[in-house]
Amino acid sequence: MEQRQIIYDRINDLLAENEWFKAAQLIEDTIESSVAEKKVMLAYNLIVCYIKLKDSWLSQKALNKYSSLLNEEDKKQLQEEILKIPSKIKGEGVSAISWFKSDTKMSDIIGLEKVKKKIYEKIINPIKYESFYKEYGVKLSDGFIFYGPPGTGKTMLAKAIAGETGIRMLIVNLHEMVSKYQGQTTRNLHSIFQQARDGNPAIIFFDEIDSIAQNRNQSEISSTGGEERRIINTLLTELDGAMKENNGIYIIGATNRPQDIDSAISRSGRFNQFIYIGPPNLHERIELFKYYIGKLKKVDKIDYYKLGLASFGFSPADIALACDNGAKHMLSLMAQGKESKRLLTTKDFIWAIKQMPKTPLIHSYRDILNTFKKLDSEQRNQFADMKKDIIFFVRKARKYKIIYNLLSYVI
Repeated sequence: MEQRQIIYDRINDLLAENEWFKAAQLIEDTIESSVAEKKVMLAYNLIVCYIKLKDSWLSQKALNKYSSLLNEEDKKQLQEEILKIPSKIKGEGVSAISWFKSDTKMSDIIGLEKVKKKIYEKIINPIKYESFYKEYGVKLSDGFIFYGPPGTGKTMLAKAIAGETGIRMLIVNLHEMVSKYQGQTTRNLHSIFQQARDGNPAIIFFDEIDSIAQNRNQSEISSTGGEERRIINTLLTELDGAMKENNGIYIIGATNRPQDIDSAISRSGRFNQFIYIGPPNLHERIELFKYYIGKLKKVDKIDYYKLGLASFGFSPADIALACDNGAKHMLSLMAQGKESKRLLTTKDFIWAIKQMPKTPLIHSYRDILNTFKKLDSEQRNQFADMKKDIIFFVRKARKYKIIYNLLSYVI
């Protein structure tokens, strides 16, 4: 007993001296053999040590392991501290990947009402009311793929899911984490899923999932096809494990090119839920202009309807850029003495719209439409919403180009 007390005193001394690493090591060696009363204190201090060391993985792992020893207030406080840690995934080439807690809510997203309703039904409610769903035997761990053209809000929707559910999130840009060293990318993938298992519940968001989940028939054509195949097989194995265990890991993928994803990824039991995130309609474009122009100061009365018409084929990201470029261009002219000081007007934003590629989505849509011809009937059904939208935009492009050109004379 005397020897044990000496160890406890040593731990207290290390904590007082902010020797977090040494204290954590000593606690790890001692905690399992300690009496219940001391175990509570040691568990709390172990988690604090890892928080101080800014290691969210070990912090969350320890909190999950010793959760039953802590009271609700302490658990809540520790969880909040863990979520503040900008921890990085360990692995070569994955420095941009980190866990975080999202403050984004569904109400922050303009438009996409049908999509948001579907997300509440299929993702948010099952996560928030997990015990209720389990009571009825409903499977919770479907994988989801958000697909659609660039800049339509796929990543923001994923952040809103994390914000609404209050669980931590990991955004993985697969294109950035692919390593030039053979075998490292598969190790990085395993590390990501292992950290999610150790610190569940968690959302893993794979951005640009087609960058490593490309159709294997296409991958094998390249000189690195063997390595790409191993990466896909590793992803399949990790997905299978996460889905079957149903252990609080929720997986979402995003892609601009769903037709390029390997069919093995999208079969039942993996990513078998596809949600199309399309470009904004006229009403939504008007609301987006109101939102972004509303952030600016010294703005005259704006004809938002004209801006909405002129921006046919624009994504939310395109509209945000047009608003920013319109304001900067006017300020640049004033700085050069080419314009007198005045309020921002509709013509400034029409100018910015005209500088951008005409109906930016149309060009990418035409390219995608051609690739749809190569899909089998099952894949065509999966992406029916996107195909319908593509045909609409491509067919309407000429009509809106005429309106766009007319507006340039009206303004």
